[in-house]
Amino acid sequence: MLILSVIIGIAVFVFAAFVRKPGKHPVSSSSSSVAARREQHSLPRAARPKKRGRTEQEIQKDEQDYIRKLRQNAKATFRRDRANAQNVGSKQYIWRSAGDSDVCAVCAANNGKPFQWKIPPKHGHPGECTACPSGYCRCYAEAVIPN
Repeated sequence: MLILSVIIGIAVFVFAAFVRKPGKHPVSSSSSSVAARREQHSLPRAARPKKRGRTEQEIQKDEQDYIRKLRQNAKATFRRDRANAQNVGSKQYIWRSAGDSDVCAVCAANNGKPFQWKIPPKHGHPGECTACPSGYCRCYAEAVIPN
């Protein structure tokens, strides 16, 4: 019985090593360019700061850096989405909030309303809103594509 489980374990290990190479995605050649483009346009994820074994000052600095990175990613996402939408002829977008209890009053009021890409609302576009108490906006723009 032990020999059988060892053989199965080795077979699974060898199979996994041949099926998926490190750093390679098991996609066909026609969709590999799509996967490469998606990876090229994706933004780096902001890692949550670690608290264990750190001083209060280190934790605060890491939290500020984390919020700064989230703010940068939100702004970059909006700029990318705006450029993509304008390339296909979109002139406006619909503001969409995160829809939870942490949404600020400004974002909740703007949710579902149409805005122009070129004319920012009073507190900024989604992802750039300066009214959010958390320091970064989690809202996004849903492009309105003309017929």
